[in-house]
Amino acid sequence: MLTYEGVGYTEKFARNFDAVVARIRGQEAIEIVDGPDDVCRAWIEAPEAGEPHCALHRIGKRDRLALEAVGRLLGQELAAGWALVLTPDLLEELRARFRDGTLRQACAHCEWFDTCTAAAGAGFGNSLLALRRLPLAPDGPVGPPVRQRIG
Repeated sequence: MLTYEGVGYTEKFARNFDAVVARIRGQEAIEIVDGPDDVCRAWIEAPEAGEPHCALHRIGKRDRLALEAVGRLLGQELAAGWALVLTPDLLEELRARFRDGTLRQACAHCEWFDTCTAAAGAGFGNSLLALRRLPLAPDGPVGPPVRQRIG
């Protein structure tokens, strides 16, 4: 997600990913789920594309590794049922940790590894996930990241 530049496995997949990114840019909470998520919806709804890769064990393992890394960064054990609101400051921190490798454990052997590395090396300039900075209040930034348990 941090490096997504509008390309994907299929045109339908990319259009769906574009829609997910637009929701996040609109400050919709990112709900943590166990299993295929909204990004994977295009694969699940397109049986002609074959078995959705997001349902494979190796992808679930990558998702767990990524969730653990983000949880360590936030100082919070995250699991399905939690939600995050991505603020500009949090996005900046996630990207910095992605660039320095802290959040890359899940990326090993991923077919998009080189693409994501190039996007990070270019400063995420072509990434569709861009958030504007929040105005400063007299006592500091407005709108800290929300980390909450759903349900």
